[in-house]
Amino acid sequence: FALWSLARYRQAIKDAEYLIDKFPDNSNGYVIKARILHDMGATNEAIALLDNLVVDQEDQFFVYYWLAEIQRNDLRFEEALATTERAKLLSSADGYIDNMRAEIALELNDTELAREMIQPAFSPGEWIMWSYLIDARIMVREGKLEEAQTRLKEALELGLPVSEISTLAREMIKKGDFKAAIAISRDIDQ
Repeated sequence: FALWSLARYRQAIKDAEYLIDKFPDNSNGYVIKARILHDMGATNEAIALLDNLVVDQEDQFFVYYWLAEIQRNDLRFEEALATTERAKLLSSADGYIDNMRAEIALELNDTELAREMIQPAFSPGEWIMWSYLIDARIMVREGKLEEAQTRLKEALELGLPVSEISTLAREMIKKGDFKAAIAISRDIDQ
């Protein structure tokens, strides 16, 4: 991680390959290598590394999550959604994958699908504040601005960083509601 954060990619890849060699049934080395490859611009190689990888059942969710994240970052939304479908079948699936699925649906401009995808994420877990934020974004697209602001306040009460207000404001701007985007930070402060 230190080498990777310093953009010393080749050395970081060597370390990831060491992890793969010593712990071939563990997903960490593979996922780290794929993320580094993606950062280096070798996205196809990163995806190929993870796409057919089969590891321990508990670790498989981690592989699918990061494969979908890499695909999503590369604007391969349909592929990312298909990967999250595989992840949802695992017993270790949690609300983070539901959040990702809803965000992918938003990126595909499918508000109805996003509404469907976010519903399972409302189970208790550390992801819930992010689920509320995504739900607020969906509400903006549905034209429910007051409900979206209420949902954002709930997310903030659950521990969502205040800096994430800008995420909802950007959604409002995309919808063309500049006044609501400006007002949201004032309303939240009160």
